[in-house]
Amino acid sequence: MPNDNETIAPCLASDESPSDCILCAVRSSSLFADLQDQELDEGVRGIRNAFWRSNAVVYSQGQKAGAVFSIRSGVVKLTRAESGKPGRIVRLLGRGAAIGLEALDGSAYANSAVTVRECNLCRIPSGAVSMLGDHNPRLCKGMISKWREHALSAEALIFSLQDGNLVERAKALVKLLARVSGDPYDAIRVLRNEDMAGMLGVSAESVSRCVSKLKRDGVIRRVGAWTYDCSQLVDGG
Repeated sequence: MPNDNETIAPCLASDESPSDCILCAVRSSSLFADLQDQELDEGVRGIRNAFWRSNAVVYSQGQKAGAVFSIRSGVVKLTRAESGKPGRIVRLLGRGAAIGLEALDGSAYANSAVTVRECNLCRIPSGAVSMLGDHNPRLCKGMISKWREHALSAEALIFSLQDGNLVERAKALVKLLARVSGDPYDAIRVLRNEDMAGMLGVSAESVSRCVSKLKRDGVIRRVGAWTYDCSQLVDGG
């Protein structure tokens, strides 16, 4: 934790503090879901919690992976850059998800992780995960489960955003965001036009026209800055 003479890193909106894993609201869906209170209490040293500002880089593609991050709240996008091209969003992950799982085997991060909005993240050093795993086989089950979730998430993203015209694909993207963010359906915070454009493979102008059409048709209704009532769309299947 920073001392009085240190400043908070630009990406952080709060000081890091010890994480209370036992009372964590997303523990049931986190990496530690299968651990008992005593097992978890003995192994959480070094785990730190902090709020991150929107559009903050959590880690970069190619950086040596030193920690896993658990998302308590907010949404994080994973981007991948190839052959000098700008990074493209390959996954959206939210409440209860774990990112940076490459740290479990000491490899480099395969993607860059960037916050889409203010996020509450727990930083779990790879050493802490290894220590817990050595004494708790159930943790291995949790890690395998998270790997599976990531694979399924990537596949779902690819398939849902490839089928149909732009309006249909935009609707699929909003439904995906609703699922991963945990936002109430009547107040979903959508992505910026640039991010939506990158995921849908179109221009930001095309996204803007598409969103305008959805509003005109009453499919979504603006209730705040970047926030829409999408109840009709999400509940309608």
